[in-house]
Amino acid sequence: MEQKGTEDSTIPEVTAIASNLTHFPDGGVIRNELGQLQARSATYQAALQEVQSRNLQARDDDSLAEPFGWTDVAQSVLGDQVKASVFVTDVGGDGENNLGIMVYVAQGIDENGRLVREEYAELVEMPVAGVADPSDLKTVALFQDGAKVAGDIEERSLLSRFTKCIRNGCSSACLGSITACAGVFPVYLKCVIVKCGGCAVKCGACAACNCSFWCKWATGCCKN
Repeated sequence: MEQKGTEDSTIPEVTAIASNLTHFPDGGVIRNELGQLQARSATYQAALQEVQSRNLQARDDDSLAEPFGWTDVAQSVLGDQVKASVFVTDVGGDGENNLGIMVYVAQGIDENGRLVREEYAELVEMPVAGVADPSDLKTVALFQDGAKVAGDIEERSLLSRFTKCIRNGCSSACLGSITACAGVFPVYLKCVIVKCGGCAVKCGACAACNCSFWCKWATGCCKN
């Protein structure tokens, strides 16, 4: 049975979409994408600096899990396009929790015909023992516009939007994957996507959109 959600957390059907394509690049391609972000994105750089400032139990590169993610491209009947990417990488742990960096990038054209690009990065954690409840998935630091976001990050957490969208808009089988899947973050997220399919992919795009006109038509609007 499908679970119904609120207007803010479900993905509305958008009749303006002419085509939608989702691509799952392999780990090497994602590493290249993240390397390019590291070179040019102050937001991703700030997230990496946060990791370096924490006393994590470092693992060498060979023992880190392959990064995982996807890119979703929606095109309207008028030719407008919104591209939303979600990537997650393993960065080690603190003994009790596995940590990762989730990167969200959304790109499109605003009502004035100008290119818009939004970038977010989150340092996220989950218990090594596994996820017993969706609340076990936590954003411990959020980065936007090249800086760490202060205040109540739960209200702005994209991970929270993503899991809330799954809880309210996907099937009960998909919802069960949040507690059934295990492993470090890239492995965990891949398991959720495999079990949830397109609904979780759409939730990722919805979380990456800031509910502005330029992306909302393609992704819907997910608010905490």
